[in-house]
Amino acid sequence: MDHMAGMDHTSSASAATATATVAASTVTEAACKVSMLWNWYTIDSCFLAQSWHVHTRAQFAGTCIFVFALVLALEFVRRAQREYDRHIVRQWQASVAGAAAKSADGEAALGLRTGLLTPLTFRPTLQQQAIRCAFYTAQFGAAYLTMLLAMYYNGYILLSIILGAFVGHFLFGYDNITIGGKQETGTSCC
Repeated sequence: MDHMAGMDHTSSASAATATATVAASTVTEAACKVSMLWNWYTIDSCFLAQSWHVHTRAQFAGTCIFVFALVLALEFVRRAQREYDRHIVRQWQASVAGAAAKSADGEAALGLRTGLLTPLTFRPTLQQQAIRCAFYTAQFGAAYLTMLLAMYYNGYILLSIILGAFVGHFLFGYDNITIGGKQETGTSCC
């Protein structure tokens, strides 16, 4: 009989432990705070997916640092794209100048006739265009993620985006001023 009583005590203790574990997990699993209105939520904020659920202040600080670094990386990719475009144009100009120097009629090879300059056009090779597309895709993806994060209207996240843009453009946009030509802005449309 004592043997049976011991089994009941052990099984009821296991059941109590299991119930306490379930209760504790439901207490710690708070719902995500998502708002499309201006907010300053830190703990229990969720971004982009339920798996990006911020449970602690340290996780939220890490989120802000990640967003800052994402925008910084976006500005770096924009700069790298501009530098690569300049590089392939310089390569092309050097090859045209080399061909003109080797030609018996250098002016004709460059398209100079009767004092008028015939505009030279440059079209990247397939490999160069593939590299340019990779830069564009990285830039587009980072910008789209940044826009989605901004749509949470979290003040800290928006501040991280703005600071990342400022620092990123300060570091990587230091080349944009041109004199006597088209202003290069880093965007295709403007």
